[in-house]
Amino acid sequence: MTNYPVPYHDGDQRLDDDLLDEVRAALTKHGFPELTRVDYGMLEVMLVRFVYAERRAVSVTLAPR
Repeated sequence: MTNYPVPYHDGDQRLDDDLLDEVRAALTKHGFPELTRVDYGMLEVMLVRFVYAERRAVSVTLAPR
């Protein structure tokens, strides 16, 4: 039995930029290279696909860092 994926509910704000930054920081802390803007967008898509059960559109904004 698994706990993921979980159902997505409108207004769910748990997977936000703060969480993505924490995952990015954990990766670099463990010796992985810094994420590019494109990598950051891909990370967001992959986390959404892992966390949420329903396949939904993911809007990714590649803001300058």
